[in-house]
Amino acid sequence: MTSQSFAHLAELVQRRLTGAPPHLIGIAGAVAAGKTTVANALALQLQEAGRKLDVVTTDSFLRSNAELDELGISFRKGFPESFDMEGLIGFLRGVKAGTRHVELPVYSHVTYDLVPGERTSIDDPDVIIVEGIIVLRSEVAELLDVRVYVDASELDIRLWFASRFLALTQAARSDETSFYREFVDTSDEELVSLAEATWDGINGVNLREHILPTRERADIIVEKARDHSIKAIRERTG
Repeated sequence: MTSQSFAHLAELVQRRLTGAPPHLIGIAGAVAAGKTTVANALALQLQEAGRKLDVVTTDSFLRSNAELDELGISFRKGFPESFDMEGLIGFLRGVKAGTRHVELPVYSHVTYDLVPGERTSIDDPDVIIVEGIIVLRSEVAELLDVRVYVDASELDIRLWFASRFLALTQAARSDETSFYREFVDTSDEELVSLAEATWDGINGVNLREHILPTRERADIIVEKARDHSIKAIRERTG
């Protein structure tokens, strides 16, 4: 991904940030599609343009693993019902209404859960970038000023997901708190098979049934190639 591509993305986004702040930018896409990378790169571009902003992940609104287990939906993690949608919508409405200080839960991809007792603060934002797989669901998208979708072929995303799974497992060798610690003695071939089975049974289903259909609400689509480079940035005008 080049800085030139993100400069172009930032230019398109800036054109749509009309009216008085605070402004909300949503970045959606599949699990492992690179939403966080795009969000952080866009944030850097906007900061360099003088905007004061924060990046928020919708993972902060995931229900805890204990709550998912209690509800019997542990294997639906990432599906719409696994999120506190009322909490997310309340947060966005509060920002638009002028709330100057907000504290949000912190989610860890290492422990694969909310971090007990840990909060992150947002103070007097000018722009908030909200990234996550549920960002372009209708009840969320209608609150956003700009809607971005990070797109790629499912085959490529499946490969990226497996690669990330291996990397997190490797990192778990030196971290006893990691959710992936239990897989450290598993061979790479078995890890890839496990990741692919997880994708085929959970994340791929979620993509096709719940995430990909929200792409039609995007104002801007960022299309990625297999090497993670940006192939195209398309602005929808309809």
